[in-house]
Amino acid sequence: MTEAFGQTVVPVGGFGWDKHLVLPVLVLAARPVAQLTRVTFVAISDILDQDFVRVAEGKGLRRFQVLTGHILRNAAIPILTTMAISLRFVLSGLPVVETYFGW
Repeated sequence: MTEAFGQTVVPVGGFGWDKHLVLPVLVLAARPVAQLTRVTFVAISDILDQDFVRVAEGKGLRRFQVLTGHILRNAAIPILTTMAISLRFVLSGLPVVETYFGW
């Protein structure tokens, strides 16, 4: 990915605040994004089957109110826990990524 039509698209090494951040950010964010997506899907799937969601919909609440007031509020606990744990792993892998990309 270094040369395309005579221009450097994404530099592999070096320090900078523009194009030099693309690859390290992708490497550091890939695993947490995948894990967070999986946990969010499982948490929301489990909550959608709960009785209180059916009761809220049966009362006539709009779907948006059920989503924000009931589903997302209860799904926030595992999502925020996963984000905190993922942040710890990202910070522990940061020196390896900095070494690899020549920061």
